[in-house]
Amino acid sequence: QTMVISRSVSSVGGSMLKRSKSFSNASISFLSMFHPRNISLSGILTETWLVANLAAQLALALGSRLIWIWMFFRFLLYVSLLMVAFVRAGWVFMISDYIKRGIKYGPNPRNYLDIYTASDIMTRVEHSRKGSDCSSSSSSQSGDTPSLDRQHSSHKIPLDTKYPVVVFLSGGAWIIGYKAWGAFMGMLMAQLGVVFVSPDYRNFPQGTINDMVTDATNAIQWTQDNIHKYGGDKNNMYVISQSAGAHIGALMMLLQARKVQIYKKLKSYLIQLKHYKKQSKMNMNNINN
Repeated sequence: QTMVISRSVSSVGGSMLKRSKSFSNASISFLSMFHPRNISLSGILTETWLVANLAAQLALALGSRLIWIWMFFRFLLYVSLLMVAFVRAGWVFMISDYIKRGIKYGPNPRNYLDIYTASDIMTRVEHSRKGSDCSSSSSSQSGDTPSLDRQHSSHKIPLDTKYPVVVFLSGGAWIIGYKAWGAFMGMLMAQLGVVFVSPDYRNFPQGTINDMVTDATNAIQWTQDNIHKYGGDKNNMYVISQSAGAHIGALMMLLQARKVQIYKKLKSYLIQLKHYKKQSKMNMNNINN
C-alpha cells in the first residue's frame, strides 16, 4: 500500500511539473507578441483609426434609439453567465501542448489557423492506463473512481492510424468571426480522435465577402497540403461551418464547383480539337494518296 501511494504521489508531481512548464512556455510565447520588433507602429495607428472611425459612425447611427443601451446590458449579462466556461476553455487553450496556435496559412492579414491534434487522445489513454494500474487498490477500497480516470479519455485509437480531419469555419455576422470561437468543439473533437482545424479570416471592414471566400479557400488548400504533418488524413476531410461561416463556406464550394465545371468544358474542347486535328490530318493523307 505504501508503494502504491508513493507511485500515485510521483505521478501527480510529474503531472504538475509538466503543467507548470506548459504554462511557462505559453506565457513566454504570449509575451513575445509584444516585443518591440514584432510591433508595427503604422499598423497600430491604421487599425486604431479604423476602429475609432467605425465606432463614431455606429454611435451616430444608434444615438436616436436608446433601446440599444438596454440590449447592450442584456448582452453583458448573457456573457457574464457564460464566463466560467469561457475562462476554463481559455486556460486549456493557452497551456495545452496539443493545440497548435497561430499557424500561417496565407499571405493576407489574419491568415492564421489553430490545429487541435488528435494525438492528445493517445496521451490521455496512456495516462489513464497508468493511473488505473497505480490506484486500482486504493479505489477499490474507497469505492470512488480514480481522479486520473475521470480526467483522461478512455477512447482507444491505434497509433498508426491517420485521423479524420474537420475544418470549421466560424460565424460572427461577417464582422466578429474569430478562430477561437471553435475552441469547445475543437477540444471535444480531439478527444474523439479527430484533427480539428479552425482558420481565421478577414472580417468586414478589413475585407469584403470576396476576401473572406479567398481566405477560406486558402485555408482549405493549406490543410490539404499540410495536415499529414499533424496526423491527419487529407483523403478523409470534412468542412463544417456555422452562421456567417456557413455562408462563406457555401460560396467557396459553389466557386470551386464552377471552376471544376469550366475545367471539364475546357478539357472536352481540347479533346474535340485534338480529334478534329487528327481527322483532318487523315483526310489530307487520303487526298494526297
